[in-house]
Amino acid sequence: MSGGFLSCFSNLLRLVCKKKPSNQNTTGKCSAEVSDIVEADTWSAKHFSTHMHVEKFIKEYFHIAISVAYPQLSPIPKVLIAPGKETDFQVNNALNLAKVLKRTPIEVAQEILASLPANEIIAESTTDSRGFIQVNVNMKFLSNYVHCLNNFGVSSTPVKQQRVAVDFSSPNIAKEMHVGHLRSTIIGDALCRMYEFCGHEVLRINHIGDWGTQFGMLIAYLKRQYPDHLENPPHISDLSIFYKESKVFFDSDPEFKKEAYAEVVSLQGDETNALKAWRLLCDVSRKEFQEIYDRLDIKLGEYGESFYKDKIPKVLQMCEDAGVITTLADGAKVIMPISKKHFSEITEKDFSFVFLYAFRNFKEETALQEVLKSYGIINADEEINLGKKQTKKVSEIDWQIDAEKVASAAAKVLTQADWFTALRPILEKGGHIENGSIVRVPKFKYPLIVQKRDGGFTYDTTDMAAIWYRTQVLHADVIRVITDVGQAGHFELINSAAEQMGWLNGTDVEHVGFGLVTGIDGKRFRTRNTDVVKLTDLIDEAVTRCYDISMEKAKEKEGSSVTEGTNTRTSGLSEKEIQKNAEVLGIAAIKYHDLKQNRASNYSFSFDKMCDLEGNSALYLLYSYVRICGIMRKVGDAATFQQVTPQEIEALCAEYPAARTLAFQLTKLHASIDRALADNMPSRLTDYVYSLVCRFTDLYGKVCIKDSPAAMALCNVCARMIEKCLELLGIGVVERL
Repeated sequence: MSGGFLSCFSNLLRLVCKKKPSNQNTTGKCSAEVSDIVEADTWSAKHFSTHMHVEKFIKEYFHIAISVAYPQLSPIPKVLIAPGKETDFQVNNALNLAKVLKRTPIEVAQEILASLPANEIIAESTTDSRGFIQVNVNMKFLSNYVHCLNNFGVSSTPVKQQRVAVDFSSPNIAKEMHVGHLRSTIIGDALCRMYEFCGHEVLRINHIGDWGTQFGMLIAYLKRQYPDHLENPPHISDLSIFYKESKVFFDSDPEFKKEAYAEVVSLQGDETNALKAWRLLCDVSRKEFQEIYDRLDIKLGEYGESFYKDKIPKVLQMCEDAGVITTLADGAKVIMPISKKHFSEITEKDFSFVFLYAFRNFKEETALQEVLKSYGIINADEEINLGKKQTKKVSEIDWQIDAEKVASAAAKVLTQADWFTALRPILEKGGHIENGSIVRVPKFKYPLIVQKRDGGFTYDTTDMAAIWYRTQVLHADVIRVITDVGQAGHFELINSAAEQMGWLNGTDVEHVGFGLVTGIDGKRFRTRNTDVVKLTDLIDEAVTRCYDISMEKAKEKEGSSVTEGTNTRTSGLSEKEIQKNAEVLGIAAIKYHDLKQNRASNYSFSFDKMCDLEGNSALYLLYSYVRICGIMRKVGDAATFQQVTPQEIEALCAEYPAARTLAFQLTKLHASIDRALADNMPSRLTDYVYSLVCRFTDLYGKVCIKDSPAAMALCNVCARMIEKCLELLGIGVVERL
């Protein structure tokens, strides 16, 4: 290990954790992270110096301070930290603690500050008039931090490795990937990249739709169009058109429909020729998907619906044995997670769910109809009032559509005691009352249908098998499923059923929902012909626009040249280089514009905003990155800025506030990644990198960078940080434009 490396490490080490005065006692509450730093020989210099999580250290210092000042508190409250308006951080615990301790916020804040461990990360801490603690980071620490990054680059904070399964993208075989797949694909990829950066083992799962009744239709059509498809596999250039053509036959030709159903039976029975035809169709789609994944630089492992078909019987048997499956009157099997409550604790929502259960399962029974008649819910004409002047005959009620309305009508006329008395015999028959007064309350409006009345399986069945496999076979510690927000209720039900089965056992499972991509009219983004926009067309259009922008910018540059078909380097680029750059820029524009949005919200798709050269866009970031690369190239000798000392960086920060602001911004990467993963929001990272570029722009306007080796070092670190952030977002960079 080099002497310079050790020097950088030792400087940071001294600044992070100085010896505490002997009269200060942390009562053993110093966390492993801070206490481990004292044991310097357990860390490698590079590991420590490039992994610093400044906000986490400051939180730990204040956690220690609170525990020392108020040892009677149990547990010690979480440190509440936020960006300060005119300082680096603001600690907000004093206000809440003042209420507990019966003190003023200022008194509490001052006592916390008096107990703060001695260190040199924090330059100064003061209390404002409201009791908020204002914190600034030490300039010496910042200069050492930048010095380490300049010499050794950036890497992640050490964490306990977990196995993380991320289910994303998941297109359907025989259907082209469209704009609706964009968000799942790039949000999932960005989260995977951040988990991988943090040192976790990441399983990238593509839950493709490669099984189901639609394949009977496709195989039957394949046989009609290409009778010798097994000996001479056809070249199907557009499987989506093939799908539409087969659907026309399916809807209009009764004989073809029979053939399609027969093929479903053959496929589900693993008949050899049916499986060969199925694989042929799947391979065509996979090739199309992979072309898009390659352009977007997406890596996935395929665990399609067909992967679980041989696991479903075992999973259903486990659910049967555990008693969580209910068989309905029509033979269908469902899972409804429940909670147990005394009837006196039942809320109106609980009543609604219990009533829905009773109505769905026993609506044909005379006993239930008599109850509804006695309370006027069914009138003399055998009709039920569904509200808004809508009535239906009892015989016409569809429980999937109308049950909630019936429950709402019942809730308006039945008191708590009434409904319990009236429905008790029916609920007891269904096993929903235990020990006379304990009600098994459904947690959801609708159950999971795990087996249809004809014996077939559903998406619910496959998803139950998937969560069993991921928790019990893959042993994932963290599971994230990335789909649109419309499926949130479905996955909440899946997760609840898995928890009831005992499969989760501490596994961190979460559905990550995203909003729709809309047009400027707020409706789903479609072509003028109302077709869904193909993802490949979207990428091509973005690349074309970025090519046009690049060509225009090249022509505007005085003395630049765009040389057709050559690689001649002047102050400009060849046409071939511009085309290559346009591919990077176009994909960057699409990804960044999506990832910077609030994940859970809809957003309006706009090529103009996406390809904007100003403001929070990929092109603005990349042009700024290219500007830094240009500065570094002009320097020529990298030693000019690589040999800069911490003292030179500190002097620059002292002279130019913009340099100090940029240096502090460089410390925030790890906190931004933590927040992005905590709430599954890649926009936390886009916010960070945009702010970083803005800080660089401020410095660029105030300092002659080429004349200051310290400023060059700061810019070099900034470029590496921008590159790392974009890499974590799945976005490539170019060094010349």
